[in-house]
Formats: sequence, C-alpha cells, structure tokens
Amino acid sequence: MQHLRSVGKQLREIADEDWAGVTLYVLNRRVVFDNPHTSAREEVVSGQGILGIPLEVVRGDMKSAVAKEFSRGQGQEGQIVKARRVVHAEPVIAGTRIMVKSILAFIQDGYDDDTIIAEYPSLTRADIAAVRAIDEAA
Repeated sequence: MQHLRSVGKQLREIADEDWAGVTLYVLNRRVVFDNPHTSAREEVVSGQGILGIPLEVVRGDMKSAVAKEFSRGQGQEGQIVKARRVVHAEPVIAGTRIMVKSILAFIQDGYDDDTIIAEYPSLTRADIAAVRAIDEAA
C-alpha cells in the first residue's frame, strides 16, 4: 500500500495534457510507465529505467547460441569419448552429451538405426556403428 501511495505522489507531478499518452504497467509489484518527459520506460517511484527487449531478438540470439553450443566439430562422428566433467565421466558420443549406455540399451532392445536417430536426431549412423562395435567387442 505504501508503494501505491508513493506512485500516486509521483504521478501527480505529470501535467494533465501528458496523461493522454501514459500507459501504466505492473512489473514485480512495481508500477512502470512510459515517462512522457524522458520518453523512457521506467519504474515510477525510483525512476529506474526498464529495458524493453523484443522477444524476437532474444529468440534469434538464443537460436544461434544453442546452435553454437551444440554444434559438432568436423570428424567427431563415430567417436566415443570420456571427459571428466561431462555426464559424470560416462562414455558419450563425441560432441554430444548422449551416453553410450543409452544408445546401447536401444541396440540391445532391437531398435534399428532409423528409430534411434528419431529419438536422438543429432546422432549419425557412424555414431550408432561405433556403439555397435563396443557392444560386439564386449
């Protein structure tokens, strides 16, 4: 309630002719508005500016960040690696976090390559062949 009293006090300072273009928003229990004097979106009481980031920009940046993070390097297909800080040092398909034992379970249950790839689209046939080779060697 105290915050709303402070908001009312601050908003009384806006001239009557400026009210036609004012839109109020609520953000985390704070009232935000497009300040007609500064043309910036800000919290009413503190005057702290609020960033307006279009979601399309965020989505575009996120898509490229995810693609970069999960892209596999050249020549990693068909390789199995073990890394200290990747999936508790379990063997994984190189360039992914897909555990070999997960793929091995599919193979042992009789699934074909196409079905496994449908479950793990980032895998290649060479990856599955590498896991099959481990299974046959065991």
